[in-house]
Amino acid sequence: MLLGMAEPSMYYLDIQTSFGEHAATTGPVHFELEGTGNRKLNFGAVKDLKRDSLQRFSLQSADKIGTIECISFKMESDDAWMPEYIAAWSSYDHEKAYVYSRKKQYSTDPKEGPGHAKLCKEGDTTYAITTYTGTKRYAATDDIWASVEIEGSKGSTETGIMDNKYENDREKGEANKFIFPGMHNVGIIKCIVVKVRGDDMWLFQKITVEKLGSSQAPVTFRNAARTKMSTDSNEGVSSLKLCLVVATPYKHFFMMFMILRIG
Repeated sequence: MLLGMAEPSMYYLDIQTSFGEHAATTGPVHFELEGTGNRKLNFGAVKDLKRDSLQRFSLQSADKIGTIECISFKMESDDAWMPEYIAAWSSYDHEKAYVYSRKKQYSTDPKEGPGHAKLCKEGDTTYAITTYTGTKRYAATDDIWASVEIEGSKGSTETGIMDNKYENDREKGEANKFIFPGMHNVGIIKCIVVKVRGDDMWLFQKITVEKLGSSQAPVTFRNAARTKMSTDSNEGVSSLKLCLVVATPYKHFFMMFMILRIG
């Protein structure tokens, strides 16, 4: 290496294309990484992003952009593409920046979707979401495109689409766990908002949210009203907010009164 020349760094992109029927693209799709201090790196174009597949791409560069904060991409053809998530990292900083997309299609054809996007990471926290599908015959679904927005004492953050590769998620009476790194730390978890983007009805019993690597206990939200989820308003709702019930002094007094009266 010549004196004064910076040692080259490696940059990596993991691109997970959605499982949607028309999610794949032959491309090309042009990517740019943005690091601390608004420093940018032209990653170049990638092609042949395959449906329901995780593909890795790499680039060697003498430029260092610091911690990767955002990932931008621009479509260069009208062959639409639907990403599920993208992760970027470098050889000098192994912490991955995760960004999520939720059933959104991109194309140079405005009828199919926007032609570009800038997605920025929300944080470095990992949340695990466990869903418990109901036991009724009609409770199961495999085409609901669900995500969970987590609300807490320090703000909110939203997961990507809950989908485990090569598994039949949300079968009747089953529990499914989904892991989402790169999320904002919401602090003390208070509420969740369950969102769906498909009309194949889903009925869940409860959802548990866990902050991995933390002493904070998992929090469970119960669908006590047995509200069904669907974008078809005749079958259910597309958004459902569930919050923890905080006991008030009055409720404690009433419960104690009832206990004493029964005793």
